[in-house]
This record gives sequence, structure tokens and C-alpha cells, in this order.
Amino acid sequence: MLHPLPALLLTISVALCAANGAHAQRPGAVRPAECGPPPEGALCVTGRWLDFARADVTTESGTIVGRFMLAYPAGQEIHGKFEINAADGTQAAEVIALATAETVAARVPETFQGDAAALLGAPSLTAQLVASLLELAIPEGPAAVRAARSVRLSENHRYLLTATPTQRAAYGAPWAMSGTVRPGARGDVAFTMTLRYRRVGSSGIADARDAPALKLAGTLAYPARRERLPDSFDIDGWRVTRGGDLVAGAATLGDLRRAAKAAPR
Repeated sequence: MLHPLPALLLTISVALCAANGAHAQRPGAVRPAECGPPPEGALCVTGRWLDFARADVTTESGTIVGRFMLAYPAGQEIHGKFEINAADGTQAAEVIALATAETVAARVPETFQGDAAALLGAPSLTAQLVASLLELAIPEGPAAVRAARSVRLSENHRYLLTATPTQRAAYGAPWAMSGTVRPGARGDVAFTMTLRYRRVGSSGIADARDAPALKLAGTLAYPARRERLPDSFDIDGWRVTRGGDLVAGAATLGDLRRAAKAAPR
């Protein structure tokens, strides 16, 4: 079962489509929206491109514009944020998860009542999509990008799948990507790409009549050393949960770390 994002995110978050529906298939067959070998299994990509320290991605799909950031700083923490602008409104959030302590701090609207950790899904799936496309296009890894170069991919049969422990997104075949990559200003890799794919419905089947284009631009960072978020990071007024339960807020990330370390396990 996929974990639900807020309703607006389900419809506008870079057109990410749940892919866990049952559909007619022969016994023992692999669903096209599930990881598996060719010719039917989806592409679930691993490799050096996915070992980024930080991803900054701007997306455009029709009139919907999204800005996503996902970072894995030192200290087994996850930092993500997004802002999605559509004709019917804007959704924005920022989340820091202290993974080993099951502690999550989120900058969300006061009316938000869901699982704040699930909000990491949108930036995570978006960053994974970019890194997966680059892994397929340049399997030598980020170090191979020494000058600006064109990238191009196409796949006629296998879906492309990205996933978190509770969410996933499928891009139906046939799909194609074209764009450019170049070394960034701070040792990162800058990219501009357009992905054309078939939208996948709740049945897990791509709709040949629904073929959006998704523009992706931004940077992926692969530093030799990952920086730690400072203790002084301001989280005053953020919603803080531990093990899913609301706890008293903290003014800084340092306060949160100390409280998480002192909490009973």
C-alpha cells in the first residue's frame, strides 16, 4: 500500500503516478510497473549517480512548476523541501528527519495532520528520477562529466520506476529523454532534460492517450565530504514528532538532536 500524500500533491507533484494497482496478467508474469528483468519488468536503477549528497531540481509540467531539494548531510539525517505552484494553489513544506531516532521536524501549515515524514516522498522521487536517467545515460558516473555533453535515452517497453519505502512513481513506456549535462560551478553536475512518457494509472498500465512532457533542470552534488547541518539551524515553530507522536517543539536543530538522544528507546 502506498502512503498517501496530501491531495494536491497527488495531482500536481511532477505528475508522479502510483503504480500498485492489480491488472490482468498471465500467471507468474511481472507487472510492468514492478521491478524486474526484461522484457516486462520495470527499470529500477541503482548506481553511482544515485549516491548524491544533494539534489536541487526544478520541474515543469504544463502550467505546474515545482522546486525540490533533497540532501543527505553527514549524521544519518535527511533534509528535504519543496514548493509546487499550480493554477489552483501552492503547496510547500520543509522536513528534517533524524533517521536513527525516528524524530521528524517539519515546516508545514498549521492545519496539516498527516505523516510529515511522507512529505519527503516528493523531493526523493523527483531526485531519484533525475539520478536514474543520468545513470542510464552516463553509466560511468558523475566523474565522467568533464565538459558539457548531450544526453539521450529511449525505451519502448520497460517502465521507469522510482520508489521510497512507502511511495513509488512509474513512468510508462514508450518514454524518451533528451538534454544536456555539464560540470557545475561548485564541483557538482548541472543538467537540463525533458522526459516524455506515458502516464500510469491506478491499474498499473500506461495510458497511450496521456503522454505528458516533464522538464527537469538543476544540479546534483557529489562532494568528497558531506557537511553536517549546523546545530544553529532554526526550526522554531516547526511541527515535531517522535515515533509518530507530537512532542514539544525545539528552537534549533541542536535542541532537537539533544532531545532525540536523551529520549528513551
